[in-house]
Amino acid sequence: MEASLGIDIQAIENYQTVLQRFGTWPSFHDSEIHSILLDRDGPDRPYLEMRVHVFATTSDVDKEGRYVRDKQTMITMRFSGIESEEIVEFNVQNVIFDLHMQADRDRISVEISSSFGCAGSFTCKRVAVKSVEDFKDESGDAIHNSQPK
Repeated sequence: MEASLGIDIQAIENYQTVLQRFGTWPSFHDSEIHSILLDRDGPDRPYLEMRVHVFATTSDVDKEGRYVRDKQTMITMRFSGIESEEIVEFNVQNVIFDLHMQADRDRISVEISSSFGCAGSFTCKRVAVKSVEDFKDESGDAIHNSQPK
């Protein structure tokens, strides 16, 4: 699935850190939201910060018949100056179908479509990539690539 990015990628602060990891802006399809923070404090208030487990899907299939994941990464994004926020159905698994951003005059419209769990929509003044880190499993070990079995 192609990335659904309706804005100039250069409008996203620190977008280069994502490109360095993936070579392109990822689609976020089947990525999973691990956390969402809403905060009213700070110079860019109110803001929403979202941590998402993102990966590239290869054409290889493992012994269970699932596509092999590559470049498993935890991306933290901050959406500053949010308005008209609606976040629903956050639970123990929050699989993204699509993360779409669209420029709308002086604001950016963001829509999180869900395959399962959390979905939402809001507008913001600014989008920034706060961090791009190796994804770690529950024991704290980094998972870089899955290999076909």
